[in-house]
Amino acid sequence: MLKSVMLQNRPDLEPSIDVYQGKLKLKRWPDFGLHGYKIEYLKLTTLLLANDLTYQQIKSATGFTDEIIDSFLMLVYKLDILNSRSSKN
Repeated sequence: MLKSVMLQNRPDLEPSIDVYQGKLKLKRWPDFGLHGYKIEYLKLTTLLLANDLTYQQIKSATGFTDEIIDSFLMLVYKLDILNSRSSKN
């Protein structure tokens, strides 16, 4: 579901991001600016700056709900600072 929403918001991008299958890492600290942030976003940011993690690893490490994780991933995806790669690599 998240992938389809991301692609609807960014139709210029190829469907190469798959947050449920790949490993995720942030390119840099996000500028939350007008987007605002939740305190959980700070933990997610520090976690994904230091580690390449799958969606399930993020969920296990944080205990956050899918809603929190999905909203964070959507935000950093829109900011174009989310790296995603196949977990097979």
